[in-house]
Amino acid sequence: MGDPQPAAITSHRANASVIDPSMSESDLAEAAANAAQVLRVDLTEPTCYEQASEALRASELALAYVHAVAQQRGSGAIEAVVWRELLSEGPDHSVAGGALVPRTPPAAAHGDMTALGVDWWTGRAEAVNAASTLRGLLRLSLCDDTDLRLARRVVGETKRFFTALLVASEERSVPPSKLWHALDALER
Repeated sequence: MGDPQPAAITSHRANASVIDPSMSESDLAEAAANAAQVLRVDLTEPTCYEQASEALRASELALAYVHAVAQQRGSGAIEAVVWRELLSEGPDHSVAGGALVPRTPPAAAHGDMTALGVDWWTGRAEAVNAASTLRGLLRLSLCDDTDLRLARRVVGETKRFFTALLVASEERSVPPSKLWHALDALER
């Protein structure tokens, strides 16, 4: 079958939880530590927030693509099969769930997402690149549908933290990467 329609991907993303940027400082510090534990991110990098934020956007879209393709294939379709197909077409041609990758995924790993329109996600090659980004970002082994549901949850929670972090960094006039590093240190 062909690639899913952008509307299917957009409607899946619309089901994300509402963002609450008004976290307390202790909640923000806990969320910072949690994000640092589940993401392969080097918090000493001055652009860790920006790189991880771009990788999260690609990851969210990759997960939506996997879901949409499985839905399009019909009853009984397994998302993990679509996931493994994307990985097998990726740079490593691997179907293994884990990966040995550098800590902070390079921003260029998934292209310039801000310059691309909705039609971008109708292409499978871009989904393959985004799947590689997701695989490199999370400290999770993504092997089955349950793992993919967990990945969706982690990506969603981390995006909500990133929104709260951005608000807090603007309030404090501190770059988000620097604040994230400082908050993570508080939790150690």
